[in-house]
Order: sequence, then C-alpha cells, then structure tokens
Amino acid sequence: MRNVFHSRIFSILIAGSGIICAAAAYKLQSFPPFCIGFGYLFAALIFWSLRLKRRQIYVYNAAFVFLALAIAEFWFWKDGRSLTANSETHYEGPYSADYYQGDKELGYSVKPGRRTVAAVLKFNDGKIIYSVSYGIDEFGLRATPNIASTKDTVFFFGDSFTFGEGVSDVDSLPYRYSVLSGRRTRNFGLHGYGPHQMLRALETDRPKLLGIPELPSLVVYVGQITHLNRAAGRAEWDPSGPRYEVRNGRAEHLGQFSWPVRILAKSRIANRLVLPSLHQGDLDIA
Repeated sequence: MRNVFHSRIFSILIAGSGIICAAAAYKLQSFPPFCIGFGYLFAALIFWSLRLKRRQIYVYNAAFVFLALAIAEFWFWKDGRSLTANSETHYEGPYSADYYQGDKELGYSVKPGRRTVAAVLKFNDGKIIYSVSYGIDEFGLRATPNIASTKDTVFFFGDSFTFGEGVSDVDSLPYRYSVLSGRRTRNFGLHGYGPHQMLRALETDRPKLLGIPELPSLVVYVGQITHLNRAAGRAEWDPSGPRYEVRNGRAEHLGQFSWPVRILAKSRIANRLVLPSLHQGDLDIA
C-alpha cells in the first residue's frame, strides 16, 4: 500500500513538473523551448531510473542522451546570440499585438487602418539604431505617395527591405520609385515575408480582396537569396505561412506549413542541422 502511495506521489510530481516546464517553454520566448523540454526529460528519467529494480542502467543512460540534447540546444542558442551580439536588439513600437494580425492566407499581415506607428530599434546596451515612424494606409500597407492617376500603378512585393525597415516613409524603395517615376505604387512588402507570401498574394488576388481599385502595369519583387529558406517553413516567426510543394512541375499550395516543420523551427539543433536540408525541393522552386 505504501509503495502504491509513493508511486502516485511520484507520478503527480512528474506530471506537475512537466506542466510547469511546458508552461515555461511556452512563456519564455527568449529561451530555447527544446532546451527546457530536454532538460525535463533528463531529470524525469534520472528519477525514474532510481525507482527501477530491473533495467535501471538503460533508463539511466538514456537520460544522458536528453542531457546532451539540452546542452546542444543551449549551446546553439548561446552561439547564435554571440554571433549577433552587436545587432541583436529589442524592438519598441509596431512589433506588438495591435500591429500584426493573423492571416489565413499569408500567415500574418498588418492590421488595416490609417495610422502612424513608432519603430525603435536598440542595441542591447540601449543605444538607438533607428527611431522612425511607419505610415500605414487604409489597406494595411506601408504608405506611398497619393498620386491621383490610377492608370499606371506598380505593385511592390517583398520583405523588410521592400517595406522599408528602419527608414521613414519617404525613404522606402516604393516611395522613392513613385517620386522619381511619377507612378502610383503600392507597397505589399512586410517584415519577415518570403517569396511564398508573394505567390499566395498573387494567387488569391490580394489587392482586390483588400479593396485596392487599380490594376498594376508592373509587379516588382525584391528579396534576398538568403530569404528563400522562409518558403520552406524555417522562420520561427512564420509558423502559419503558406506551404508549397512541387507537383507536376509547378508549385502547388497545400495550406499552412506542416506541424512537424513548425515545431522543428523552434529547435536550435534542427535549425542548424536538420531544417537546412528539409524540403529542399521547396527551396528550389521558390
């Protein structure tokens, strides 16, 4: 009877600590969640092995596999932070709940509505890298000149470079192009976007869905070759983005990224060793 009681207490402690670790992994966004999970499994297996009378050595040794994984998760996380120590920062301004919105087609987008939002980026020591304002129009796009003519409009798609991360409205690429060419422009670029968002936006006729009246005479995509991995679901900030695979020689939309990829994207080990080769066909087509 006593052994049964102790077994129940042990099970409750293991389950309770597991819930606490899961909550910590979810809440501590700045710390690798897999490190917490592997650390918990290490501790749980060690305690479990102490209660076993047979095959104790197998469980005990298996525990150290998870300890090694936890150390690797922490090491890759720390190494990544050290590589970006001079540029890894904290944001203040639009990167909040009232700036982004969930988007069933693109994963996320900017909430529509005319407004100006502050964007401040600082070094870890508090020094300011940039402090600017982003003008957002009624469609949730970065503001561009309000040229009356709608007969010759250029649509810009892309990432933060297209959006104009860290620069004022008048210094973004679509804005400057509009001023120099005399054409109206629409800036569909956004922080963290990849080529998969552009493709899905075109497939779903995003401009028309937003209520933009004009048709483009030219469509421009601006991106970097290093951003192609975003199309394979390897961006931590884009777990619900549009997923494509090559079928019959063309890119076919298959909904959101698969849940294994979305989970693996949160692992530092997977980002270093596994995901670079995963969905290579998706990267080729992107």
